[in-house]
Amino acid sequence: MDITDPQSGNASAGKPVLWRLFVALVLPTVFILVVITLFFAVRSAMGYDVSSSNTLVNEHISYFVILNHTISFCVMFLFLRKDGLRLSDIGFRLPDQGSKGLIIEIALAVISTLIVIGLLTTIMPLFETAQAETPALVRGDKKLGNTFWIALFASVVVASFVEESIFRGYGMTGFRRRWGLLSAILVSSAFFGLFHISYGLVGVIRTFFQGLVFALLFARSRSLLGPMVAHSLTNLIGTLSAFDVL
Repeated sequence: MDITDPQSGNASAGKPVLWRLFVALVLPTVFILVVITLFFAVRSAMGYDVSSSNTLVNEHISYFVILNHTISFCVMFLFLRKDGLRLSDIGFRLPDQGSKGLIIEIALAVISTLIVIGLLTTIMPLFETAQAETPALVRGDKKLGNTFWIALFASVVVASFVEESIFRGYGMTGFRRRWGLLSAILVSSAFFGLFHISYGLVGVIRTFFQGLVFALLFARSRSLLGPMVAHSLTNLIGTLSAFDVL
């Protein structure tokens, strides 16, 4: 299928089906709740104590993330095939200009990430009252999993790869072809922010603005490399901070 995308000028497939776009962007949020609910149901049925629910979630959250994101990516890939799209159509490509473009994209990802983290670190204290809404599962001693390395893998590798594939790659590409670039950036970033609702209002606001940066990087190069690098760096800093490494 060789249809020209009017937004990018590249030869690619047509518009993804709208309901599949929304399902792909909502599924990660819904499914992780289902996974956690099933975890407690099975554990309770087996006779284990589930009274300390927050502690249990803290200890297993990295595994939940890996399972959730793996299934979410598979669903997105199925939708991709049904829409007649290829991975290259949603950003699985290197930036233009060869090695020069590669270096520029990585440099922009790193610089923009550090600037955004610096700005958000300064601004977020203004929302300290909203921070009280953050659930206990992200406040415990084991915020991101029961081992440092599993948490690192889940957040820096799995989460960054899958979330960028879904929210920027599939979601933003689809919305861009239907509603234009600005709407695609805002809508995909809004869904990305809501996906982090478990972190409370502060988490939603923070990830929304981070999503805007990832979206701008993707819009610039039509490659997921930049957003994935920026997302990985953001999660790396967050994970190291959570384990008191930074």
